[in-house]
Amino acid sequence: MLVLGLNGSPRTDGITNQLLKAALEGADAAGAETKSVFLYDLEVAPSDGCEKCVGTCDIHDDNDQLYSLYQEMDALIVALPVYFENVPAHVKAAIDRCQAIWMDKHLNKKRIAPRKRPGALIATAGSPNFLQFGYTWHVVRSWFTTVEVRMMRSQFIPGLDRPPAQQNFPLFVEDARKFGTDIVALAKEAN
Repeated sequence: MLVLGLNGSPRTDGITNQLLKAALEGADAAGAETKSVFLYDLEVAPSDGCEKCVGTCDIHDDNDQLYSLYQEMDALIVALPVYFENVPAHVKAAIDRCQAIWMDKHLNKKRIAPRKRPGALIATAGSPNFLQFGYTWHVVRSWFTTVEVRMMRSQFIPGLDRPPAQQNFPLFVEDARKFGTDIVALAKEAN
């Protein structure tokens, strides 16, 4: 069983990565194989809106490896920071490039996976405003739906630039670790 972790932060040693790492440790402890991918390190061109992409995209870059991982994974955990109430630009490029999967699903009735797999979202932000997560949740939920993932868990952590949230960070890490364990249990049930 493969649990795929996608890190949407440009910081390899930041808070978002620490939370994703904890979630994948939980999945590993529950017996899953895990793979972590830093989306920021991938060369993913934005969609050019060609409308020719049914099943595969005409643009070939590092997004090709994501298509393969979407097929192989049994569960997905995405961790990302929220910028201006949405996902970072490099994450949005990877999401938009799933148009080929969406077109294949809706025009040819071909799904990238035979069943919905469980997924989780971990979203962080410096601002204390909890409302900033609304757009992010909708964008990620649409992404998950396209790649045959059902969002089963979400963790929204605002205010990380302020001391109260910083003091609670160990609790957030434990919650993320539990996410990983829970996702494996849900994936086993789905099989």
